[in-house]
Amino acid sequence: MKETIKKTKFYIGLALLAQSVMFVVFFFALWRKKRSLAGTFLAIGAAGGLSGAFLVYRNAKEMEREQKILSAMDAFCEDGEDFVFDDNWVDLRDKEDAEEVTEEPETGETATEEDA
Repeated sequence: MKETIKKTKFYIGLALLAQSVMFVVFFFALWRKKRSLAGTFLAIGAAGGLSGAFLVYRNAKEMEREQKILSAMDAFCEDGEDFVFDDNWVDLRDKEDAEEVTEEPETGETATEEDA
């Protein structure tokens, strides 16, 4: 749900910017004819333009921040091959220790190499 809201904010910002451009065009059309609604269209266009620009700018900053995090994770993964990334971060050295536990076929019990 949160990811959907992030994507929606960007599209709402673009829609507000497009709407504000049309309101400014209406302002100039009505201003030439000396209509009283011209100021209203300019005010709504300015408010919509500012809010739309803010939403687009904020989305761009969030994307930039996420990109920095992803690039840091990529650099971390390239440097150290000691980790397996899945649901849990497992150190491969712990995995090698776990492989030392062997299973005896006749009893089905587990034993360490020290017991064998």
